[in-house]
Amino acid sequence: MIRLLCVIAGPYAADTPALVQANTDRAARLGRLAVRHGYAPIIPHVHGHAGIYGSAADNGSATDPVRQAALECGIRHVQLVAEMGGELWVLLKPDGTMSSGTRAERDAFVLIATGKKVRYFREAFIEEPRGVVRAGLDEAEVEVADPLVSKDHP
Repeated sequence: MIRLLCVIAGPYAADTPALVQANTDRAARLGRLAVRHGYAPIIPHVHGHAGIYGSAADNGSATDPVRQAALECGIRHVQLVAEMGGELWVLLKPDGTMSSGTRAERDAFVLIATGKKVRYFREAFIEEPRGVVRAGLDEAEVEVADPLVSKDHP
């Protein structure tokens, strides 16, 4: 089986280590769902949390060189996946917006992958017993072409 690549983008930096962990766990959970639906996900949150980019001393502030390296690498991941015809899956913040890093990744993706799918997931995406996700979708460019994502979030 040849799996379609996708990148999971979403908020990472937070005010506390517990919130960073929650952001990482949420991205990993969506990545597991992607695998079950035949995708090969790239989850930059996991790289950051594992210290691949270094050890952030100030919780990912805009001036943190570790955060900058993570953003640059995340954008490159997105560009490569876009060039290969993959998808971008965006985790939105609780208020339905994107973090600045997520927006930068999304913008990099759409510059290359014109017409390719971007999926948006609200804070509490729900995995149904049969593997279907019900998620509130944002932004007009989202296409719902299969049962993985539904516009009718309860």
